[in-house]
Amino acid sequence: MCKRYTFLFCLFFFCSSQTSFAQKLIALHHGGAASFFTTLPDAYNAAVNGDTIYLPGGSFNGFSLQKSLTLIGVGHHPDSTSATGQTILSYLYIYAGGNNSIITSIFFTDPIQPLEAISGLVISRCYLNKGFYFNSGSQTNWIISENWIGNNPSNNWSIYDASGSSNNIFISNNIIHNRISTLTSSEISNNIFINGPVYSNSSIFRNNIFSGINYVDYVSNSQWYNNLNSGINGGPNGNSNTGSDNYLDNVPLTAVFVNYNSGNTFYQNDFHVVNQAYLGNDGTPVGIYGGAFPWKVGSLPFNPHIRAKTISSTTNPDGTLHINITVKAQGN
Repeated sequence: MCKRYTFLFCLFFFCSSQTSFAQKLIALHHGGAASFFTTLPDAYNAAVNGDTIYLPGGSFNGFSLQKSLTLIGVGHHPDSTSATGQTILSYLYIYAGGNNSIITSIFFTDPIQPLEAISGLVISRCYLNKGFYFNSGSQTNWIISENWIGNNPSNNWSIYDASGSSNNIFISNNIIHNRISTLTSSEISNNIFINGPVYSNSSIFRNNIFSGINYVDYVSNSQWYNNLNSGINGGPNGNSNTGSDNYLDNVPLTAVFVNYNSGNTFYQNDFHVVNQAYLGNDGTPVGIYGGAFPWKVGSLPFNPHIRAKTISSTTNPDGTLHINITVKAQGN
């Protein structure tokens, strides 16, 4: 339900110059109070562990995350960010001080790269143009959900683990463009795999949609439940896999979804499943609209979102600037 708020702000409240209001500010939330910055480095330098940084629409240079922070963008879907613009960040390097950080609703043009062993990271509702590159250390206890995970053209992976030892990664409700490297003792659920094989052992695969049975030949000692195009019921080619209730139809993706064409952009496709009989082991649909993190249309963050805004071009004689902003509260 939309709530409309009309704000009358005195111009001096924001700035002392006529153009300052046009500059998008970065909000830092700490201890119940907010402060505002004009650059991301300034906001980051002022932050301490546990703080939240709210990034507006716009493009920002990448940085090294060495604190435990929550980073919230305004989203990346063009239809849902028409009033704000997309939040676009280039690279993100993560060091051990960034354990237990939360990152949501940001368009990343370059890979997210942990450069040390990171634990407890949550990444959701992001557009990861070049995926993840686990450059060093064993990554553990991550939650990766509701993201578009693209392909890194330098190595043709969507998630590449250089150490080969990352474990306890929960990958759920993502659209994954290409290959995933070796993961151990992880759970991969309700994802859509557009292309490329999965390398994993001793993991659980539930309610996923694969683009073809040959893409999962590199999984061993794992459990398979209610996956579409999974190969054989106990997993592909044996490989000491077990499982049940998998869908063995080997259906092309163009027939699985309401609208899918490999030539479309991500935003042009509709990944709802046509055949309602394809259910996961929890009774919800296989793919991104079921499971633990059902895909949120528009990929918006959980905080209230600006739907529309009107800003007067001039102030009144008394020095006030009329602003009308339509805000929609988010249920999740």
